[in-house]
Amino acid sequence: MTSSSSLTVTRSSPLKLLVMLCFLSTLLSLDKLFKLGKTDNYTCVLCNSCGESVSHLFFDCSFSSAIWKKVLTACGINRSPLRWSREISWFSRKYGGKNVSNKVRRIAFCSTVYSKWQDRFKVVFEGISPSHDSVFNKVRFSILYKFKFRAIGAIPEC
Repeated sequence: MTSSSSLTVTRSSPLKLLVMLCFLSTLLSLDKLFKLGKTDNYTCVLCNSCGESVSHLFFDCSFSSAIWKKVLTACGINRSPLRWSREISWFSRKYGGKNVSNKVRRIAFCSTVYSKWQDRFKVVFEGISPSHDSVFNKVRFSILYKFKFRAIGAIPEC
């Protein structure tokens, strides 16, 4: 950690950085690139039916929604996915504590966002279309990986 007068900079994982960029609405989704004149098409590459915005890409997209339903069910949350701002607010209120089940749910949330962003890149740059199961399995692996290595003290808290 580096500190100077009023600015504190910490080393962060790509997963945390992506979620933070989404939360601050600074992630360069296709709708923003379109407005900047950097692309001529902003259709979501995962569903090919709507314009890609942060909210659409991570929650409103039919592809994303199907993944969220699986993740929420696996976390014992019996409801449909919400819009981006409501989902952030809901998770912050409900799962801000330090117990293990809250940590699992937070990791699942962050891992789902990160996995969908990675898969979006695979579609754009490699032409590989992900399946719901492949994204869900990445989220499950991420949770298991973080808890396994935390148990032996190899990685810091999320």
